[in-house]
Amino acid sequence: MPWESHATTLVHAWFGGQETGHGLTDIIFGKQNPSGRLSITFPKSIKHTPAYLTFAKADYDIMYGEGVFIGHRYYEMLDQDPLFWFGYGLSYSTFTYKDLEVPKEIPVGKDGSMTISLTVTNNGPYDGAEVIQVYSLSFWSQEWSKWKAEAGEYVVVIASSSDPKDEIMRASFHLSETYLWEGL
Repeated sequence: MPWESHATTLVHAWFGGQETGHGLTDIIFGKQNPSGRLSITFPKSIKHTPAYLTFAKADYDIMYGEGVFIGHRYYEMLDQDPLFWFGYGLSYSTFTYKDLEVPKEIPVGKDGSMTISLTVTNNGPYDGAEVIQVYSLSFWSQEWSKWKAEAGEYVVVIASSSDPKDEIMRASFHLSETYLWEGL
């Protein structure tokens, strides 16, 4: 979006259906408070994407050489800011986060679940909702054809987007054993 710096306001509405117009009107005129977040990372330019060098080749094969560093992880790896990070979004309210609780040791139960908690407070003058972004520590193992979380030390990062500069708080925990799982 080379014109982005010339616009005073940007609104991106994903597939809102037949009520998109009414919903956007309510947000723009302050009747509703936006709380959505981007589900992708927007690069500053097509030249900043990992597939740029092989895009539009005659054989139509695109090489994704970034491996597991896809989406926002690619920009983190390069220490390069995209135009908008995954999870970016604005609100008419302000929120504070506190009291993050993460167990120090995570024993692997039959479902591999863990519980974290925190307190989020709306400090703004408008009613609003805040999206708490929590990401899995698993990755897809081609060797096992399953999701895999390796035993070791991990950090829970609470942030307003995937931009490392948007980190609000963190806490660490230990996963006692490697865990494999299937499904969503």
